[in-house]
Amino acid sequence: MVLNIYIIFILYLYIIMDLTEDEKHPAFISYLKSLNNNNASEHIKFKKEMKILWNSPGYFEKHMIPLFNFIKKYTGNNYNNLISNSCIVDLGSGKGQAIYMFHLNHSFKKIKGIELDEEYYNISLNNFKYAYKNIPSNVEIINLNAEDYIFEKDDNFVFLFNPFGADTLSIVMKNIYTSLKNYPRDFFIIYNNDIHNDVIMKDNKFEILFTLYKFKLYKFII
Repeated sequence: MVLNIYIIFILYLYIIMDLTEDEKHPAFISYLKSLNNNNASEHIKFKKEMKILWNSPGYFEKHMIPLFNFIKKYTGNNYNNLISNSCIVDLGSGKGQAIYMFHLNHSFKKIKGIELDEEYYNISLNNFKYAYKNIPSNVEIINLNAEDYIFEKDDNFVFLFNPFGADTLSIVMKNIYTSLKNYPRDFFIIYNNDIHNDVIMKDNKFEILFTLYKFKLYKFII
C-alpha cells in the first residue's frame, strides 16, 4: 500500500510538475537517490530549484531520438564522421538545457549556445559548472545577439526553438548563406515550433527532410 502511494506520488511529480525533461540532470538524479522520507515539501522545493535551472528548452528526447535516427539513415556510413566533425549551434539557448542534452546524448565536435539575455547566459554557465564543475571543452556558450553570430565552416547544424521573430531569422539566414557560399557543406536546421517556416523556405535553398509533431529538419540544397 505504501509503495503504491509512493509510485502514484512520483507519477504526480512527473505529470503535474513536468520534471520529465530534467530527469538526466545530475542534480535531479542525486536528489532522487538522497530521498529518505518522501517529504512533499522537499519535492516542491526541488521543483522550484529545477525551474531556476531550466526554462522551456524545446529539446524533447522522444522527438530527438527518431529525428537523429532519420539523420543516421539519411547520411548512412557518413553519419559518425559528420557528427564527430560538426558543431551544432543553439540560437537562443536560454538557460542551457538543450545544449546540455546535446552534450549528453550526441557526439558533436562542439556544442555552441548563443544567448542574448545576460541573466539566462549566466544561469546556463552556472548550470554546466554545477553539473560538471567545469564547462566541458566541447561546449561554448556565448552572450551574443543571434544576428551577430558569424557561422564557422564546421557549423553544420543549427537548433531553433522559435527563439525570435521573422526579421531576426531573416538576418540569421543571410548569415548562413554567406557562410555556405564561403564554405560549401552539408548544413541542417532543426526547428521546433516552426512558426517562421516561410522565412527558411522562401529562397528555395532548403528542403524539408523530416517532420515530427512540431519539429522539422531542413537541409541546405547544395
